[in-house]
Formats: sequence, C-alpha cells, structure tokens
Amino acid sequence: MLRYRLFDLGFVVNRAALYSVLTLAAFATLAAANWVAQHFVTDRLAFVLQPLAAIAIGLGYFRVRNWVQRALERVLFRERLAAEEFLETVIRTLPFAERAQTVNEALVVQAARTLGLSSSALFRATAEGFRRAGSLGWNDAQLTRIAPDDIVARGIRAGELLVQLTALRWEPGTLPAPPDEPAIALGIMRRGTLSAIVLYGRHANGTELEPEELRLLRRLGEAAAVAYETVDVFALRERNEELERRVLMLESGSVRAVSG
Repeated sequence: MLRYRLFDLGFVVNRAALYSVLTLAAFATLAAANWVAQHFVTDRLAFVLQPLAAIAIGLGYFRVRNWVQRALERVLFRERLAAEEFLETVIRTLPFAERAQTVNEALVVQAARTLGLSSSALFRATAEGFRRAGSLGWNDAQLTRIAPDDIVARGIRAGELLVQLTALRWEPGTLPAPPDEPAIALGIMRRGTLSAIVLYGRHANGTELEPEELRLLRRLGEAAAVAYETVDVFALRERNEELERRVLMLESGSVRAVSG
C-alpha cells in the first residue's frame, strides 16, 4: 500500500475508525441487552430477547453507519467532508445551468480540483467521434479525439458509466505522463446516446479514487446529462426568440414599404 499508493492512508484510517466505533457500539448494545435480560427478565424471556437484540443491531447497522461516518468526517476529515458537500451542491444545482460552458467547467475543473485529482479531460460527441472540449493537466499535443467505436466508448455503452481504464489496457495515443495519466472514464448518457466522455486521473498524491468519490462522479455525470438537455432547451428558446425578432423586423419593414 505504501509503495504503490493503492489507497489513501486517510481513507484507511477513516474506515478503521468507522468500523471500530460500529463494532464497539454493537458489542456494547448486545452486552447491555444481555445484562438487562439476566437481571430483570426470566430465563425464558431472555432466550427470546437476546436474539431480538442482535437482529435489531443488524437492522440498525446501516442507519447508524452513515451517522457515525459523518461524525468522524466532521471531526477527523473536515477538508474531505467539505469537498463532498461542495460536490453535492454542484450536483444538486447543475441541472439548472443555462450554458454548456458551465456544465463543462463542473465536469472538468470543479470535480478535479475538489477531489484533488491530477488531471481531467472532457470529450464531446461530434460527427467524427469525441473531440476534446476542455481539460485540466493536459496540453495541446496530447489526445484530442476518441473514436466513436473506441473500447472506452463501447464499455460505457455496454452499461458501465464508470470504466476503469487500467482494466481495458487502453493505449489510444499521447496521454499525460504518469502519474497524471487518466485512470477512469465517465460516460454522459443522454436519452440512451453517449454524448460525452470525461477522463479523470488519480489523486495528485498518486492514490486511487475512493468508492464514495466514484459514486459522486457517477451522480455528477447523471446531473450533467440533465444539464445538457436544459442547455439545449435554453439555446432553442433563444434561437426562437431571435427568429421572432427577425420576423417582426421584416414585417415592420414590409409595412413601412407598403405605406410609403
């Protein structure tokens, strides 16, 4: 783990503390139920009460888990919690965007900088494939186009919105040099059509993305798909308004010509 930086040590500490607290809480609750059963109820009722307490602990585990995790993050990992809350805000508000550039910036710049990623690049669908429309940590000499039948595009269309590039052994051409090379690909699906691909690198310290971060990116991609639809609606509305203005100008010009 230390040599190849497979995990962020902060993530390991977070999970160790989380499961330690949950385990201690479960044992404490079961011990309390056992003490009550031994001192205040009959042996026959205790035989029933103890299994019921264990079942209640199991059912309440996932509810308590989220609360404990939030509490630990507020105390031990405030920066990470702040980053997750910011991305939650971006995800919640992105469908109200009116410009494509706003959506592009959220996918490329805000996501990468908030999660501390080394690089990111957005490829939008065109007639010739997917063209790079924005990037962070890339230069102009690096990959600018992804073929429409590229293995990454096919993997996303197959149902995997988040694709691990290392599993595909993807070598499309010139990419950012390690450790800034892309590690995952996020697909933006609109009405069953792949409209964009976003490539994200690992953390700036070389560690892999955490499961919670991957879930946030997946939700960000879903919000971006809705946002692009909204952007198209606004663009169509502006075009219609412009056409109406031109028609009114032509009609007013015709009226003046007839009057003259």
